[in-house]
Amino acid sequence: MAEFGTDLVVKVHRTATKASFELVEPLRFSSEWFSHPIVVPTGFKTDGASVPRLPLAFMLTGATAMKAAVVHDWLLARQISKGTAAKVFLEAMVAEGVTKWRRTVMYWAVKLWS
Repeated sequence: MAEFGTDLVVKVHRTATKASFELVEPLRFSSEWFSHPIVVPTGFKTDGASVPRLPLAFMLTGATAMKAAVVHDWLLARQISKGTAAKVFLEAMVAEGVTKWRRTVMYWAVKLWS
């Protein structure tokens, strides 16, 4: 079963137009796609769930699935294929408790546009 082994602890960096996040502690995720846990290290920087700032898109998906987004960004940074990263993103959203309709929207957005 896929699950997070740690909480997400980040330092927020803000500019006038966007925010980014830096891990203060490692984030650990056990995925059914990998034989070993995924450990996103302290110091990793991410923009989180990159959602277009269109009002409807942000209202539906903004500020959700943050742990899953960090894992997804880490996998892409490690040059894991976009397809595998998207599957792990979906799996991580389930583990994070994101509702089915929201994770479906977010999964397809990542699959089509990342």
